[in-house]
Amino acid sequence: MGTDIDMFIEYTDESRVAAHHNTRAGEPRWHEDWLYSIRFRAEKDYNFIAAVAGERINSEHECLIKPRGWPAQVSRGAWEYSEDFDFQHKPCRQGWLHPSEVHQCLEHQGSSPDQLSFETQSMMLMLDHLCARLGDAHVRLLFNLVG
Repeated sequence: MGTDIDMFIEYTDESRVAAHHNTRAGEPRWHEDWLYSIRFRAEKDYNFIAAVAGERINSEHECLIKPRGWPAQVSRGAWEYSEDFDFQHKPCRQGWLHPSEVHQCLEHQGSSPDQLSFETQSMMLMLDHLCARLGDAHVRLLFNLVG
């Protein structure tokens, strides 16, 4: 059985509004701001899974940032997914990273963008676009390994 990865790119409402008005958002308030999300799924993208979660590693490098579970405050889409998936009763591994951390993890594993699946490459383009518009601190990638 293979391992798939479900992902949500989340960003804060404050940063979205600031980008709309071409201003900079203040410090992120993940715990009290309205959060938006975009969902992605990649099947058997083992280079990416190894880099961000330390599973299915086929290199000599340990995972740079160990999975730290999901934050207490997540977007509605991520929350509904977690309720449907039933994190408490199914084996799963969750974590989250800011865009800069995703890139650090990929570099640490020696994974280049062309080694990633089409779905993961598409997600990375969106992640990088949101980071450029909203700032690294206002964007994060949530992930859950399935299988």
